[in-house]
Order: sequence, then C-alpha cells, then structure tokens
Amino acid sequence: MCAGLADAGAHPTSLQKRKMLLSALIPVYNYDCMAFVRSLSRQMQACGVDGEIVVADDGSAAACKAANKDLENVQFCRYIEFEANRGRAAIRNALADMARGEYLLFMDCDAMPPDDLFLSRYADCLSDGSSPDVICGGVTVPDSLPSRDVSLRYYYGLEVERKSASVRLAAPYSSFVPFNFMIRKRTFDRIRFDESFSCYGHEDTFFGFTLQERGVSITHIDNPLVHLGLEPNAVFLAKTRMSVDSLVTHYDKLCPVSRLLRFYCRLCNNGLRFLPYLLYRLCFSAMQQYLIRSARPNLKVFNLYKLAYLSAAMRKTGR
Repeated sequence: MCAGLADAGAHPTSLQKRKMLLSALIPVYNYDCMAFVRSLSRQMQACGVDGEIVVADDGSAAACKAANKDLENVQFCRYIEFEANRGRAAIRNALADMARGEYLLFMDCDAMPPDDLFLSRYADCLSDGSSPDVICGGVTVPDSLPSRDVSLRYYYGLEVERKSASVRLAAPYSSFVPFNFMIRKRTFDRIRFDESFSCYGHEDTFFGFTLQERGVSITHIDNPLVHLGLEPNAVFLAKTRMSVDSLVTHYDKLCPVSRLLRFYCRLCNNGLRFLPYLLYRLCFSAMQQYLIRSARPNLKVFNLYKLAYLSAAMRKTGR
C-alpha cells in the first residue's frame, strides 16, 4: 500500500505552503518531457502519494520550451523556466531548493516508467519510515535497438548501465547514477551537487563518492526508468570527450574514485605513460569512425578510446 494518502487529487496550487512526502524533480534541457510528466501525474493520483512534480527548464531552445509549456496545466506539476543554462549540478540544486517534499526523487527528463507502478514502488519503500537516506531505482533501455545511429549509446546502456539491484548492491556507492534516485531532503541539503562541475560530466561520480565519505545510508531496488533519449553515436562520443575533460579539470577530486583515472595513473607509475598516447596518435581517428559506424560496437574499443583521449588531455596539462 502506498504511503502518504492525503490530498491525492489536489492541484499543486493548493499545496504551496505545506510539507509533502515526495517531490519528483526533473531538470529539462532540450527535450520534450510532456509524456513522461503526464505518466508521473497519473501515477501520483492513482497511488495517492502526497507529492508534487517540479520541472525546471535549464535554458532550452525556444522550440523545446514551447513543447513543454503545457506542463503548467498538468496535475501536481510546477514548471519553471530559466533563461540561461545553469549546468547539471546547479539545476539539480535549484530544484531541491524549490522542493517541499520530505523525499526528493530526481529523474532525468528523457525517461519513461516501464509500467504504472513506478511511483508505488518508491512509496512502498517509505511506508514504515525506516528507509535508507538514498534509494536508487536503476536504469534500463528499450527492448530493442531503436536505430543503428544510436548503437553505441544503446549497447553501453544495455551492458554497463542496466544492472539488477542485487548487482548494484555489491558496490552501492560506485553504482550510484543520478538518472533515477530518491534521497531525504535533509540529507541532500547537507551534501548537494558540487557546482564547480559546471561543464558536462562526473558531478554524479563525485556526488556518489561524497555519499560514501559522509557515511550516508544507501540501497538499490529494482525500479528502473527506461532511457529513451539515446544520443546518436557521434553526439555520444562528443559528450564522452567532454566528460573526460571534466575528469582532467577535477583531477584531484576524482582521482580517488574514477576507475579510468586510476588505471591511467597505474600506467604512469609503471613507466607506461607513452602507451595510451601512442594509441591516441595512431588509432584515435580509426576508433572514432568504428564507434560511430558500427551496428554493434565493441565496448572494449570504447574504453580504449576514452583512455587514449584522457592521455592526450592529460598531456596538455603537463601531467
């Protein structure tokens, strides 16, 4: 049975001044999330969970803002637009500041619940009041490859991100991803996302590391969202390079927690720094073309691609 059954059908304007059980928080950037939010609204009403849905547009293009404008009329939903892009860490912090729920459910905008029980499963975790501070639901991908153009992102999601709760619990903090997780608001207010991560990448890695350092209780459940916004291969590789650049920028913060950085440092410590840079000089372009064009890319090549790019980026800093 779901927790928090009061005021199930109330419109958000009648809930402005009081505490709630759950705030579903969705940052949006250049994505039409109407279907997602409507699904959550229907589930919130059916379950009776005492909550709100807060959607914040992070400086999207005008066409995207227009597509999402009707969110203002969706039950339980508040929709806010920011003119300038704040970045992935800052927009999540801003959403948390606006939330009135005891628990914050962070979700990426390019998602969809796999069924009508998504919110119920989270609410059930709260029914006895003894839940951990953080509950991670997981992520999955569509049952079949939507298009060859997104093959790299699809198979990365299938082989790396789609993990059962039992697998994620074996390394609960390093398995943290911000795509779909719930956290007590009082816990989030103590930690927050580090806004020095202003460019794309690894604000989530550092957040998971901070949870572990602070001894925050965490668990994982089988309650995934389906990732629909799979980027074309070339776009995904460009974002991957941005993510590696973020590793370099935040080297001191991320070196203890990033497997890629730790592996690179082991090579350096064993006098093998030249190997990934040689790979970059000789094979980087060929690896990139393979990863863009392949219908079934080998993720070992993708890992080598990241290592090679990291080597070149680190070389530019003199490390």
